[in-house]
Amino acid sequence: MIRWAAMGAVMATLGWLIYPGEPIIVGGATAICQSGAYSVSQSRRGTCAHHGGGREWVK
Repeated sequence: MIRWAAMGAVMATLGWLIYPGEPIIVGGATAICQSGAYSVSQSRRGTCAHHGGGREWVK
């Protein structure tokens, strides 16, 4: 169990599993926030306000 946790931390640090070249859109998401969180807001106003703002609009 500890080995897998350490391996996940290394992958996250390298970024080659966590951040693919093209965003993977999860069900109903309309935006990807600067923090990497997804938003399902119907309006751009205030979207991702607590996550550093919007990084990319997907719809």
